[in-house]
Amino acid sequence: MNTLTPSTLRLPIAASWLGGALLLAASTAQAAPMAQGLTSEVGYNEYSVSESILEQCREDDRCPEVAIKYLNTSAPWINTIVNQRVNSMVVNSGIRAEEPVTGNISKAKVQAAVDDFAKEQLATLPKDSSLSYELNVTPGYLGHIGQTELFVIDSYVYLGGAHGLPYREYLVFDSQNKRQITLNDMLLPKQASRFETLARSAYRDWVKTVADDVDSYEQSWPFSLSKNVTLTNTGITLLYQPYDIGPYAYGMPELHIPYTKLKGVVKPSYLPK
Repeated sequence: MNTLTPSTLRLPIAASWLGGALLLAASTAQAAPMAQGLTSEVGYNEYSVSESILEQCREDDRCPEVAIKYLNTSAPWINTIVNQRVNSMVVNSGIRAEEPVTGNISKAKVQAAVDDFAKEQLATLPKDSSLSYELNVTPGYLGHIGQTELFVIDSYVYLGGAHGLPYREYLVFDSQNKRQITLNDMLLPKQASRFETLARSAYRDWVKTVADDVDSYEQSWPFSLSKNVTLTNTGITLLYQPYDIGPYAYGMPELHIPYTKLKGVVKPSYLPK
């Protein structure tokens, strides 16, 4: 089976975002192929809009597009974590959600969220509108670096207006200890501030590629430390969502810190041998 990488894993709608002018996470270096013995595939559409609601939207030929996909690897514990995160993205996609839904999310909650998403379109968009809401969530396997297995979840939500909102989230798993790890787990004790300094430097390098005056740009779009990270063959990549450190037209910026700068900052177990 082919390994999914940031350059090949795309949601159909997100790939055409801004007419294809911007590619999501295009600068991410590829990880190594999947670890021996780990298999991965993505299943399609366990959920769909209930038939009673579809009958209403078919009358106007403007049913919402809903595509929810789930991960199926040979590691059940990874499946559980990734697919619960997929469910969380679905139930928290509604524009009326007041508090994020957390914890174990039942199938009934996911189905209710899908139906509520469709009902929202019927209640909000004018009947003569040619627009349709869209909700897409897709997980994928990126590969492995050392003892880590690397995954990603892409989503795209369109609720009318000029454009939808893509979202990408990395998930990193320690295969030896069988747990999901965060940026803080990767860092050596008392090295968080040093890592942030390296990230800020990478941010300023990135700003130079999109603006002439770094200081002026930072006043409008100040640096913040993203905890949305993944490992690559060459270093750690920090991912930002649209509007985090730049306007929508800049897509999903990525900052890259090479491993050569991370010795003494990141735990040796998470550095390539």
